[in-house]
Amino acid sequence: GQGLVLGNVVADLAHLFDNPPPTLTVDDVNARLAQLLDELNAQIPGIPPAPTPPVTLGPNQFLELTVPTIDLNLLGLVLQTTPITVNAFDQTGNGNLLGNFLNSLLLTIDATPGNLTVLSQNLNALLAKVVGVLNASSLTLSQATLDALPPVLKTLLDPLLISATPGATVPILDLVIDSQDGSTPPVQADLLGLVVTTSDINAQLSATTGDSQVLGNLLFNVAHLLDQGNTTSLLFLLEELAGL
Repeated sequence: GQGLVLGNVVADLAHLFDNPPPTLTVDDVNARLAQLLDELNAQIPGIPPAPTPPVTLGPNQFLELTVPTIDLNLLGLVLQTTPITVNAFDQTGNGNLLGNFLNSLLLTIDATPGNLTVLSQNLNALLAKVVGVLNASSLTLSQATLDALPPVLKTLLDPLLISATPGATVPILDLVIDSQDGSTPPVQADLLGLVVTTSDINAQLSATTGDSQVLGNLLFNVAHLLDQGNTTSLLFLLEELAGL
């Protein structure tokens, strides 16, 4: 639908291989991904894609997928990440069932280092456009929706319930998965010859209060309910919740 970026992209991906050719190659996949990207850029011409690093495939590597930096404020719930790259390799050898299968499959669909690099570039370009749109987006709830909420939820959504300072922030999640020595990947999994590695992963989720910051207000207030001196407020809210 109009403005439903994620829904449109997922729907288009689901139909990407409708009416498939008699033999499918990596070049066919790249052509269809490029067409999908052109359509997405035509739908949303005013929002640039998020920046992504260049693709450099190593030996036996068939995919380098990068999720760009996310900086998303969803009604006061703020998600910020560094770029996250996922690499996939096919490792052949005795007992490497998945690695051997993937290697044979890639040979069957005429995969080369060149068109596999283009495949990763096309997938990264799609991700960059979607993340760019998400970072530039905003969400609001109508006053009628807020007015229809029960009193206890309205109380929890009060930006000044816990702190009188506008824009108060509380951390919700701080996820850090870093390389121990700066050179080896922090995550490496080998499943029967399918080898997956990642770059460093850093993600912070926080809640910020303010007018119309519904999720931020809710999570900020809930996070502070057990602070010293707030026992009375907690008991009151629990009684109100029990009455719903």
